[in-house]
Amino acid sequence: MGPSLETNWVKLTPGFRIFPYPACHYCADRIPKIRRRPVDYIVSCKNMDSGFGRVPGRESHSGQIFCCVDALAVKGHLDRVDKDLLGWWLCEWQVKSGGLNGWSEKLPDVCYSWWVLSSLTMIGWVRWIDQEKLIEFIPNCQDTEMVMCQL
Repeated sequence: MGPSLETNWVKLTPGFRIFPYPACHYCADRIPKIRRRPVDYIVSCKNMDSGFGRVPGRESHSGQIFCCVDALAVKGHLDRVDKDLLGWWLCEWQVKSGGLNGWSEKLPDVCYSWWVLSSLTMIGWVRWIDQEKLIEFIPNCQDTEMVMCQL
């Protein structure tokens, strides 16, 4: 299954299992052995584009970026993120329709738009995207039953 970092409380493995880490924030402050190791592992997944892959050396992906940036924010380590470079990388995923995608060869959709927008919000760079176009894009993703979907 690939590399894994495991403690009594947190297991970080490929995919999106890093997501539960912020929920363990309050426990982590009381358990010294998990304070630093997850942060170091997350940072080891950072790529040259300042995005994060599922494991060290893997392609950056907006969903994984959200999970990693969120975990670093919860632990007070956003200083380990190059906000300018990551902001630029994330903003590059906005397409003409105003939506955001987050991975090569993917269509924009509400899910990717949420991952990217949330990450941009955490690093303080929402102003780099065309917010009006994104606001127009989101309602266009609803089907006839008002369910959000991909375009």
